[in-house]
Amino acid sequence: MRLGSSLHDEAVVRVLERVRAEGAIEDDRATERLRAREAEVGSKVYGRERAELYGCAPISVTAEVGALLYLLARSRDARMVVEFGTSLGVSAIYLAAALRDAGVGSLVTTELLPEKARGAARNVADAGLGDLVEIRVGDALATLTRFDRTIDLLFRRRHELRRPASRPVSRLRA
Repeated sequence: MRLGSSLHDEAVVRVLERVRAEGAIEDDRATERLRAREAEVGSKVYGRERAELYGCAPISVTAEVGALLYLLARSRDARMVVEFGTSLGVSAIYLAAALRDAGVGSLVTTELLPEKARGAARNVADAGLGDLVEIRVGDALATLTRFDRTIDLLFRRRHELRRPASRPVSRLRA
């Protein structure tokens, strides 16, 4: 039996610290690009355009939100977790750590940009959690439509919920 949390494993801590440090450098520039475009068009920008403007800056959850995701997955006794948009894999690491500590389960996540998906795969693998995570590349509305198991926990970011083209989560089918 494992004592403690996978969130305290050296590899997990190292990856989360590295991605956050990289994000601190790139996030302000990405946010400036996004705000400038939204000011230019006079409305919020969604989907592929938003992702491309943000580039490889991590759209990461905070440590506090990550801990909450971990606790939600553990308290729900989640076996099948689905995430809309992993960015560089920070939220996936928290969710996969919960699955690792439960001793069973898998996470299916998606990322629109192939370059970010490769970064997420590398980060999840570097954290020692790659065996629990499947990353699907493309628009979540296309890549997350079919599952052969019941979904126990679904994580969607705020900007995904505001997408005009978002279909209800209930349309995901097991």
